[in-house]
Amino acid sequence: MPRIQGRSTRTIIGILGVVALAGCSNGDATGSGCESTSKGAGVELKAQVAIEDLNGPAKDRYTFDTSALSGGKRSFPLTVRNDIAALNALPLQIKSVKMVETDASGQPVEGTAFRCTTADGDDCATASWPELIPVGFDKACANAGALQSTSMTVAYDHAQSGGKARKARIEFEFIGDPEWEGKVYAIAFEASPGQPTLKCTGVDVVDFGNIGAGKGAKETFKCQSLGSAPVVLERVELFSTTDAPLTVKFEDQTVDLDNAYEGSPTIEIASGESITFEAELAALTSADKIGATLRIRSNSTAGAEISIQFLANSSGPCLKLSPSELDFGEVGVGQPQQKEVQIIGCGTEKVDVVEIRLASGSSPDFTLDFQTASFLDGKAPSAEQPLQVQPNATESVQVRFAPTSLGDGTSATLEVVDAAGEVRSVALVGKPTAVQCPSACIDPPAPGTTVVPQTKLTLGSGCSKATEGHVIDKQEWSVEQPVGSTASFLPNNKLQTVEFQPNVAGKYIFKLKVWDEIGNEGCTIAQQVIEVVPDNKLHVELTWTTAGDTDPLDKKGSDLDLHLAHPLATTLSGQPDLDGNGSPDPWWAPCYDCYWINKSPQWGDLSDVDDNPNVDLDDQDGWGPENISIKWPEEDTYFWVGVYAWFDGGFGPSQPRVRIYLDKKLVFDKKGPELKTGDMWCVAQVKWDAQSSNPSADVKPCPGSDGNGNLVTAKYPAPGNPTSGKCPP
Repeated sequence: MPRIQGRSTRTIIGILGVVALAGCSNGDATGSGCESTSKGAGVELKAQVAIEDLNGPAKDRYTFDTSALSGGKRSFPLTVRNDIAALNALPLQIKSVKMVETDASGQPVEGTAFRCTTADGDDCATASWPELIPVGFDKACANAGALQSTSMTVAYDHAQSGGKARKARIEFEFIGDPEWEGKVYAIAFEASPGQPTLKCTGVDVVDFGNIGAGKGAKETFKCQSLGSAPVVLERVELFSTTDAPLTVKFEDQTVDLDNAYEGSPTIEIASGESITFEAELAALTSADKIGATLRIRSNSTAGAEISIQFLANSSGPCLKLSPSELDFGEVGVGQPQQKEVQIIGCGTEKVDVVEIRLASGSSPDFTLDFQTASFLDGKAPSAEQPLQVQPNATESVQVRFAPTSLGDGTSATLEVVDAAGEVRSVALVGKPTAVQCPSACIDPPAPGTTVVPQTKLTLGSGCSKATEGHVIDKQEWSVEQPVGSTASFLPNNKLQTVEFQPNVAGKYIFKLKVWDEIGNEGCTIAQQVIEVVPDNKLHVELTWTTAGDTDPLDKKGSDLDLHLAHPLATTLSGQPDLDGNGSPDPWWAPCYDCYWINKSPQWGDLSDVDDNPNVDLDDQDGWGPENISIKWPEEDTYFWVGVYAWFDGGFGPSQPRVRIYLDKKLVFDKKGPELKTGDMWCVAQVKWDAQSSNPSADVKPCPGSDGNGNLVTAKYPAPGNPTSGKCPP
């Protein structure tokens, strides 16, 4: 296809008119009153072809890897326009549209994986195409049914390709643009089934065997690239619950329990090549059981992650104590505390414990309590009556710390002796204090310390302790929240167990105070940090403040609405340009604008719900938040983000704040201009790119924004019937 200079930045084919004069051609378009005032003036009237995809000018060629497709399908929406100045224009006619498909070598194929359809679902080859006229063109000079643009979609279905590479061309013939009359304008598509595959055959488990104290071991294994495309390692990390002294080396990289390989420098394994891993277990301090897991993550299509287990001393008797050090912290004189030490069977045979003792030189402030289910009649074990610790079983002994006088600190050593005479130990430490007060403590929060927005948290104070002879009688919860969050404790903040639902992403610091029954306040305030992180690839959050609304927690306030619009919103017929930036606005476009009435429209691949947006939260009484998210957005697609001031509630203007998260990371945080009822703020355009090295650069101002990056349109008319914005059933 002949190349036109500048097509890489703008797909415009044709020659601009010589001068712009009023009137239009009277060729085939002879509508009523269409008399050209430029006849005989020497002005060349013509059409000018422009083809665009969702992100702007269409490319010459689209190449994609079929192994990375969600659902095995991909779509390429295209829009054809007549881009000549209206006063110099002729209508543009699409004479024909044809799809040509071949295999990778250019040979004809049976069955088609590519298909071109119109917006109405008709085949492009047999469709009737309207005349295309530019903005501002007198419709009387065109045939009935003329439009400013027409759309089509080139769709690929991998299931129809037989798993083979396919090539396709969409070929256009036009009438009206002299540059392309009698020529074919084509766009190429290439589907490549290249698949990286990594296999570590036969090495699911690396067993070092039985290793005694003071000894180590080494083992090597290989993983091979078996696919048709290179394998790229993304992350290699090591985990262990036994603190294994293990290192794994590969390609000049070393991984241990504290250091992971995170993809830099790039390690690429060519197809058919192998990579060697060398695992080294350092000298052990005892013959305890060792276990660790190596996780290898890559771009392999055979499975994103490979796990390899390392074992040592996995057979025979094994005993482990937990924790390795027991710290009581500050304990008031005369206020004893008790904690547990676990005795764990980590081998394949039982272990007889014949003695549990405090080592010589231990502080008398520490004592042992055998009143647990592990010990018969509450007595310490002996050679005659040992404590039998079975494989994978856990027994326990209680340690009591009861300081009798003040001091800098006190310590002891707990020793556990098995029938073979091997001694295992746990360090015991504590600090006596004169403070006589209860101790605030927050139970482990449910469901965890890192959650997604709108998760209902359960917080409890059951682990709080009063001094000896007293009980916890009162508690009070408080929280430091991210800016814009106004969530509160339910049913109130005075109970032992409360619920809390964070709706704004960010860090929440929960605090707890306690008092005993005689009014003594706790020595310290307990704290628990919980991170609220969006789990979707794209998450947009709106909060706002209203100076005239002094109580954000009541049920009265201003109502701002968050909008997220698809690029196709601006291509729909009838979308106005009310913000004056020279192109149609996306707001309230049927189906393609997601907001409170159109909460879950169908976008992208019809078979994939993960690329649909969802209004997670809609606030109507002030301050927000409102959230819209997409689990897996269409890639390289710029979505529009907007805020509309629906109603000020009589409180005056509000100042919005919008945060945008990509892959759980905050990439955009902006306070907008004050908005009055009816104001529409075009916030930004954002795309999600899985390969982006700088996600912040994937957010850009709306076209037509001022020097501060804002585009605000006052008195923007909302639709009289907002339900018309919903997708058709």
